[in-house]
Amino acid sequence: MSSILSHLPNPADILTASTAIVEDQARFHHTLNLTQSHLHSYLSP
Repeated sequence: MSSILSHLPNPADILTASTAIVEDQARFHHTLNLTQSHLHSYLSP
């Protein structure tokens, strides 16, 4: 039984990975918003 458990990923590692993914998505959306606002200011007279 312990051999099966040793193959499972560590819950802390899963949490760290999902946190990194969420932070990457937030950073991406932030960059996207900045790009859109820059484009908007360029396009509007």
